[in-house]
Amino acid sequence: MPLNTPENLWKPEYLLDVGSMDEQHKHFFKILDVLSRVIGEAGRDIIKNAHLYSIVWEVRRYSQKHFHDEETLLQKYGYQGFSDQCSEHDKFLRYILEYINDKMKVYELVPGDAISDLNLGLMQELLEYTQQWWADHILKKDALYVDLIKSNKRVKPI
Repeated sequence: MPLNTPENLWKPEYLLDVGSMDEQHKHFFKILDVLSRVIGEAGRDIIKNAHLYSIVWEVRRYSQKHFHDEETLLQKYGYQGFSDQCSEHDKFLRYILEYINDKMKVYELVPGDAISDLNLGLMQELLEYTQQWWADHILKKDALYVDLIKSNKRVKPI
């Protein structure tokens, strides 16, 4: 799936009509918007690796928060696909952590240095993977629990 422009990484078809989850999904795509903008501006401005580090860590931090909240919600409603959902979440978090520990260290992204073309390529790879993973996950995995949640009652924010 080709990347959208930074202004519209979030798409209306990602809406599940599950209030708190939709808001968190939108927020996550805003984080990806920032990463996309930083990548796009790198040719015009001196972007420091430290900025990229902070965005990558925010991707991981917010993913953990969202997954915790979603898993709490799914447990509350006795979702039968709970263990599969948790497994998917764990795989994504492992990917991000391995990315931080392996790729960012192997290519020596020194926080005070300006971003290089190689580093931009790494960030573009991360952006594409993350955007695709979240879109697929929302549309294919998260969509499976929507009917259960809606049939029990309207979800209030966690």
